Amino acid sequence: MDKEFLEEFKKEFPGVEIKEIDGKPTVIVDKEEIVSVCDFLKKRGYVLPVSISGVELEDRFEIVYHLFSISRATWCVVETFTSKDDPFVPSIYEVFRGADWQEREIYDMFGIVFEGHPDLRRILLEEGEDDYFPLRKDFREDGSPN
Repeated sequence: MDKEFLEEFKKEFPGVEIKEIDGKPTVIVDKEEIVSVCDFLKKRGYVLPVSISGVELEDRFEIVYHLFSISRATWCVVETFTSKDDPFVPSIYEVFRGADWQEREIYDMFGIVFEGHPDLRRILLEEGEDDYFPLRKDFREDGSPN
């Protein structure tokens, strides 16, 4: 992000934390702001959601969005968090249709629900496996609790 763009972003989202990680601007937002932030970035050239990833931390889940601007030839990383007890995050599908399968995969592997997603169902595993989330740290292949 150039300095002018960064100032515009800070003005629009004053409470958002911005830092640089691995040479990429990284924006840390409350999950309630994820749709607004992604919409803002898309309108300013970050049109390609290259990857969306789920990460299980000790006490919560992190969702990481890697957005690329073709016109600027730059990256922007957006991070948000949700609790393990209530793993809900607003879907960015309405902003980026390309988020469809990526959000479904995170749901399938971690059980994070993307509210507002038009077709949130398993994409890799069989339907009906409600408590079967193989990328969670407490997952056991036999289905028994840790």
